[in-house]
Amino acid sequence: MTEQATMHRTFAAYSKMKNFILSGEWPPGFQAFEPEIATQLGMSRTPIRQALIKIEAEGLIRIVPRRGIYVIPLSIENVSHVYHVLIALESMAAELAAKLNHSKSAIKLVTRSIQQMEKAASARDIMSWSAADSAFHDSILHLADNPYLVEMAKTFRDRIQQVKALQLRFQPDAMLLRSIKEHRGILDAITRRDEQAASFRAREHRLGGLQMITDIIEGPQR
Repeated sequence: MTEQATMHRTFAAYSKMKNFILSGEWPPGFQAFEPEIATQLGMSRTPIRQALIKIEAEGLIRIVPRRGIYVIPLSIENVSHVYHVLIALESMAAELAAKLNHSKSAIKLVTRSIQQMEKAASARDIMSWSAADSAFHDSILHLADNPYLVEMAKTFRDRIQQVKALQLRFQPDAMLLRSIKEHRGILDAITRRDEQAASFRAREHRLGGLQMITDIIEGPQR
């Protein structure tokens, strides 16, 4: 097998396994041996092992000798740490976005994501709502016009996909509508070029998400 082919298979294994984790198909606490994973993916163990090392470096799993892999469980402490970094990055992105003039097409793209969220909420289509929600946050990051900020924020957003999948299972309709309203508020502040309001609204929006997931995780223990 050529080096290029090996890299391609490693990336394919990485993408599939990371999606399993972020989508909740491999939930927190999930364990599996390398041969089982190789069989599931229909690949040899070499690209599987290389991909697992990369995923472990991202903090999503732990590789345990002779025991395979272990998807790191959710903890309030870890979730809080990740959320607070993401809050800092996204509030900064909203502030930077509000400093700039944006084309009508750029604003229309953000508006479309909000409209898609409204449509999905009406149909109670959680997967479409989640996709539109991600599109909104992507759009705001790009409005900031800072590629390093985009890259960093997306890394930490990946880290919360596990909890987002959990959150969406318990999120009531009222919370879907509240999130849409908050998105409109963030966009409004950006289009008015109100940097302080844009940053504050982006921060409060994510803090609300953190509070909700905290309530879900800690709920049974109270």
